[in-house]
Amino acid sequence: MNGDGWGSERRNPSLKQVFRAEKLSKSFGGLTATLDFTLEMGERAIQGIIGPNGAGKTTVFNLITGVYKPDTGKMWLGEEEITKFSSDEVARTGISRTFQNIRLFDQMSVLDNIKMAMHNRIGYHLWDAIFASPHFRSREQAIRQESLEYLNRFGLLERRNELAKNLPYGEQRRLE
Repeated sequence: MNGDGWGSERRNPSLKQVFRAEKLSKSFGGLTATLDFTLEMGERAIQGIIGPNGAGKTTVFNLITGVYKPDTGKMWLGEEEITKFSSDEVARTGISRTFQNIRLFDQMSVLDNIKMAMHNRIGYHLWDAIFASPHFRSREQAIRQESLEYLNRFGLLERRNELAKNLPYGEQRRLE
């Protein structure tokens, strides 16, 4: 995939830039999957990456999420360079992806699905959980509060106690 940086011309200059990828390239053996891909995203931006099968779209997403390391190029989240971050470190920054097939804990509530996603930046140890330490309780309360804020932002707050499998498809996609 050859990126021409088209995202930069269309963004609103009054919005803060939150993500930038500059001249990302990735090859596998002798096959170039992505060449000089550039993208800028502003606050509240919605952008898409389109192209035919084999164009390198999945490679771009794998580069952005840290699954692959670029052969050349750099990425920033705000002012922080994240090019060499592992996929776990990238996820902790809040960058994530969805797949064509929805992956939810369908036997858990909408709220519990969000809380599960938040536990990758949990901030306590197993012993804290086993003994329900004050630190554990305060972190769990913070995770619950932040989860409720996300549900409110995505219009799912009123459905927080429903099982994820009972949501309509569009709401399941938003939950994911």
